[in-house]
Amino acid sequence: MSTSSFPVTVSYRPRRIAFLVDLEDENVDKILNHILRFNLDSWGGRHNPIVPIVGGAIPPSYWKVLDTADPDIFSRT
Repeated sequence: MSTSSFPVTVSYRPRRIAFLVDLEDENVDKILNHILRFNLDSWGGRHNPIVPIVGGAIPPSYWKVLDTADPDIFSRT
């Protein structure tokens, strides 16, 4: 049996979380404060988008943001 070696490159990146926030929630200020705290304490948190939910849906203009951010996790508050 022949053995051969080859290089493997691994690169790490932080998980990307998209926070979907209902702007009609009565606690929206507290929710945003918790999200900002989380992002400040997390590796790569500044790249986590905060996307508004208006009338139960994501506004069309924010789909580009989600496409660009390419989140691994969606968190709906």
